[in-house]
Amino acid sequence: MKKHVFKNRIIAATFFALVTLLPAGAYAQNYQHRWDGTAVVQVGNSQNQLPISFLISTDRIPGDSNPLHILVAVGQRQPGGSVLASTMRYATSSGYVNLKYMTVTSLGNNTYRAVLNSQRTGEAAAINTFFTSCISQYYVPPVYQPIAQSTCQALGGMEMFLFAPGTTITFRLTSNGAAIDGQISGSGKLAAASIFPLPNIPYTARFQGRRR
Repeated sequence: MKKHVFKNRIIAATFFALVTLLPAGAYAQNYQHRWDGTAVVQVGNSQNQLPISFLISTDRIPGDSNPLHILVAVGQRQPGGSVLASTMRYATSSGYVNLKYMTVTSLGNNTYRAVLNSQRTGEAAAINTFFTSCISQYYVPPVYQPIAQSTCQALGGMEMFLFAPGTTITFRLTSNGAAIDGQISGSGKLAAASIFPLPNIPYTARFQGRRR
């Protein structure tokens, strides 16, 4: 019983982290379906096992041809943690606007693919992100590594990366919708400005979950 309660607390924390990591003014869609489980995450040379929450909405959004909409949270603000969304609604001074980030395609047999097309940086609405420990220090000239490390530590020892266009989520539902499994595959660039060009850092996560 204690292990079950502890697991539920981790999942609840993951879901809470998903909400708190949304940009100011962002509103999630009405997600009717949710699966909770675990993800094995690989970021660069580091691997972690983290909880995951996977949400799906089947509501139609004007001007959006996606057959469904997804919102995914892996872990929290920790190495390997990430947030991905296919569409997000924002409150503006002139009303609400829906921003589309991904194209979602049905592959048949309850299998779907979501591909990131845009981070919406032009609207200052980038949301598809992941976190690492201080990794950028390994990609700068040795003389500048102490500076990169101290800068990262001053920011709490974490760095945020923006998923690059082309990042893909492939997932499959069982016939009764009770379970989900799939993979996130992509890479990302450091969100903070850097005086040195840094390569994209690869990110993969294999996940499975059960419907709540």
